Amino acid sequence: MQLGEYYGQKAVYRKIGRGRMNGILALAGDLNNKSVLDVGCGGGELGKELKAKFPTVKVYGVDISPEAVREASKHLDGAEVLDLTSNWPENLFNTNFDLIVISEVLEHLFKPEELLVKIKTKFTGPVIIT
Repeated sequence: MQLGEYYGQKAVYRKIGRGRMNGILALAGDLNNKSVLDVGCGGGELGKELKAKFPTVKVYGVDISPEAVREASKHLDGAEVLDLTSNWPENLFNTNFDLIVISEVLEHLFKPEELLVKIKTKFTGPVIIT
């Protein structure tokens, strides 16, 4: 089985727990007039919470699950299906996000270090990893 096939079959997404949500919110700081990339956004619960707390924040999400992205699109400023092991679209690299959140994602990747290197080389903002 190819990696794309393996990750492509992941259609189930889980909602973010309250404790993890509170931890991310505590670390995030003031996000008004800033932009956030939520890697593994699921149904957009984190972005919805960020937008409620910081009305002027822009939140973009990526997730492997088309079902999750459809739900996230209802809450975020943008969401797209993305296999983190593939080449990322240029529009993501052309955005200078003020914060990147990678929540409950790394443990699902065969080579999580590749994602971290990609993030480090393409983005300059802080990263919250859970």
